[in-house]
Formats: sequence, structure tokens, C-alpha cells
Amino acid sequence: MHRTLKTDATKPAAAHVLQQQARTFTVTHCGRICFHGRKISLSHVFAGQHVGVTQVSDHVWLVTFMHYDLGDFDDEAGRVEPIENPFARKCYLCARNNLSPM
Repeated sequence: MHRTLKTDATKPAAAHVLQQQARTFTVTHCGRICFHGRKISLSHVFAGQHVGVTQVSDHVWLVTFMHYDLGDFDDEAGRVEPIENPFARKCYLCARNNLSPM
């Protein structure tokens, strides 16, 4: 019994509770999802598509499409705030910027 309690105690309870909150929503033709009786604006580009909504912290929810995180919103916001563009081209410093003087 002691070993079982110790194993349960080492697991973060919040993460377990938050994982249970993942749900799927269909985006309306006008680009919104109906979340707990509220309309959250996403984009009409996703009209008819299914998006996942997962709670990441108290009052903050993450919206995903396929394997991409689109953005997040809180319980008070009426729209999704975008996060870093997962499709963006990565910009690396060019080697010619590090040329030594001649």
C-alpha cells in the first residue's frame, strides 16, 4: 500500500485532471466554436473542420488542428490568440554574415 501511495503522490494531479478536459469541436461556417455556451472566434478557414480544445492551465485552453497548436484563449476572451506559426520557415543566420575582414 505504501508503494502505491508513493507512486500516486509522485504524479502531478493537475496534469491528470487537465488531460481529461480534452474535447473536439466542429468549427461553424462563420469560423467559431461553441465552447461552454460561448462563441469563440477562430477563423472561417477552418469551417466544418474538427479542432481539439485542451485545458492547459486554470482558465486557459489550447486549440489544436491535426498535430498543430493554433493558439489559446482564456475563459474571458472571445477569440483565439495565435501562437508561433508552426508552418513558418525557420530563419537561420547566414554564414556570410560571419565573414572575417580581408
